[in-house]
Amino acid sequence: MVARGPAPAQPLAPSHGAPPPAPADAAPQPVPLPAPVYEFGDPNVGVDGHPLAGYHGGLFYVRNRTDYFRLFLRTRLHLDSYNYFGPGVGHTDLKSTMIMRRARVELGGEILGHWQWEVQIEAAPTAFSNAAGTNQSSAAPAGTDPTAQTATYAPVQTVAYSARPVNASVNYRASDAFNFKVGQFNIPFTAENRTSTNSITFMERAVPSRVWGTPGVKDIGGMVWGHLDKRTLFWSWAVMQGDGENRPNADNRAMTAARVYTRPLASGKGPLELLQIGASFKYGMHDKNYVAYDYASMGTQSGYRFWTPSYTDSVGSGRRVHVIPSGAQVGVAGELRVPYDRFDLRSEFVYLKNNTREGVDGFQNDYTERFGTMKGYAYHVTATYWLLGKPFLTGIPGDRSITRLKLDKPDPGVPPHGVEVALKWEQLKATYDSAARSGVADTKNIDGDIRMNAVSAGVNYWASRHLRVTVNYVLNMFPDASAKGSPEQRAKAPGNRIAAGIDDDARESASTLHEVAARVAVAF
Repeated sequence: MVARGPAPAQPLAPSHGAPPPAPADAAPQPVPLPAPVYEFGDPNVGVDGHPLAGYHGGLFYVRNRTDYFRLFLRTRLHLDSYNYFGPGVGHTDLKSTMIMRRARVELGGEILGHWQWEVQIEAAPTAFSNAAGTNQSSAAPAGTDPTAQTATYAPVQTVAYSARPVNASVNYRASDAFNFKVGQFNIPFTAENRTSTNSITFMERAVPSRVWGTPGVKDIGGMVWGHLDKRTLFWSWAVMQGDGENRPNADNRAMTAARVYTRPLASGKGPLELLQIGASFKYGMHDKNYVAYDYASMGTQSGYRFWTPSYTDSVGSGRRVHVIPSGAQVGVAGELRVPYDRFDLRSEFVYLKNNTREGVDGFQNDYTERFGTMKGYAYHVTATYWLLGKPFLTGIPGDRSITRLKLDKPDPGVPPHGVEVALKWEQLKATYDSAARSGVADTKNIDGDIRMNAVSAGVNYWASRHLRVTVNYVLNMFPDASAKGSPEQRAKAPGNRIAAGIDDDARESASTLHEVAARVAVAF
């Protein structure tokens, strides 16, 4: 085909502003490369667009791109100062000191969205080894009959080193309403015992939990638990070995413990929507033929032991006799929390009836002298007020749950801080009867009431939820305490324990112990 008409005109080059022609020897200009295309998106973030590592929701974390596996890096450090005052205290071994109360390395994580795990290793508290210098390293050389002259002793006041697992558990979460946990964890008995030491109001838990209800805090076993929306109902039920933290099962028996609470106003938006009412129950059994460890001693917040489970009896020159848990161990508890604006009022009541037996030192596994009971109650009332900052920034007491990373929930731009002041009243009223079930009490027994009252005041400064500075004052009272003790009072103040002739007024009439303590804590 032949084109008809005039040929199309060629475009004219501009007469001005055109770049000069490039020299013949000029280097070629680089051509920008297209953006890389990855099969699963940018490898620097997860397939969900969130970072693979960082800090979010109070956690340092690392995860894989598909978010099947998450690792949490955590730690806990509590540096404490203890100071003691009161009648006769200067003549005892209660000296002002600083200790490393807790030093933990903690790891945790999530697997496939439904499994959570954690392990915590603690290397504290700092303490003396062979503090009194009475621990023998050898009774006598081989082939020699032991005498007072042949005994050698371990070095005095050396450093006691320890490292042990504290929490170690795996949890399966089917939904909020149903979880199953197995391992070593806090016994579900009282709200205080289910509150982390990172967020409790005072430096240690209250008397009803720490001294009376769950002195061992943790046990080994399994637990089913869950809650409804807004925790209008929370429930937990555990079957555990019943022998305490890191201790294997001694007698093929078990303990069961359960806790339930409700927030009846949580579905609304009123000032009392977090009002909480709850109850706990536990029941355990110890076989007299196999359980031989001591009943738990009782102490103050800063570690003074006002009742110990042993005494010297009247047989011969005196044998050391131990109080041992034996038979049924039963406990019930009630809890109440009333938060209002910046105020918080909490209370718990615990009643126990634990069966016991007594065994002579060295023969606890072989013989029983008598069978008795330890029973009574303890309670506390705690009031707090947040002077500054965000109230309750550390979470809700007794609401301890599994650690989960929620990347879709935004973090605050600036970590909140706060100042909290607190007052607490505690009371313990227990009764020990060494031969309540069978046998005859020794004439030098420690039967009778164990009574203790305490008033505490505290101030907490929270520089975010991760750093805390705390000062506590506690007035411990032991009504009618004396050096000899009586059925009306078996608890002893420090002054009651000093030797005769040093300060006899304090020895016979001391009934108080003042404790001033402080803590700097870091926790992630």
